[in-house]
Amino acid sequence: MKNVIAGIVLLFAPFLKGQTVLNEPTLKRNSVYFEVIGYEALLYNVGVERIVLSAGKHKISTAVGFQYNRDDYAEFSLESSLSFLPQVSYLYGRKHHLELGAGASIKLKPFVVYPMRIGYRFQKPSGGLLFKIAFTPIYFPNLFFGSSILPCGSLALGYTF
Repeated sequence: MKNVIAGIVLLFAPFLKGQTVLNEPTLKRNSVYFEVIGYEALLYNVGVERIVLSAGKHKISTAVGFQYNRDDYAEFSLESSLSFLPQVSYLYGRKHHLELGAGASIKLKPFVVYPMRIGYRFQKPSGGLLFKIAFTPIYFPNLFFGSSILPCGSLALGYTF
């Protein structure tokens, strides 16, 4: 009887399959990008971003951007300002993402604004081209006699690795 069972197992063994492994590419988590008009409503932002959490279509990313502007508010001003732009974003999607985010724009001079973001992002899990377009309303606390929100938009192009 043992020989019969062993023979049946050997006969059907080539047709048995275990669990299949999906060959999904490893998620590339780091990005660099150049954003125009964007996150502070001034000319540009150069940023570095990392996806810190990922579960299926849901991702959380953190980013930091930098921006340098010459202050020409006074007639003969030689002052300049450097902005530091930390951000956190929630991404939904695999290659085409909904992006929801918030952050701060901190100047070396004591001035802080709070940009928000809702937009579209193209970013393949395997890396390569990164493209973002977003509506970025910016909250200016205590600007002149109260607070205000400036509607703005942004466009970014970068590389994921």
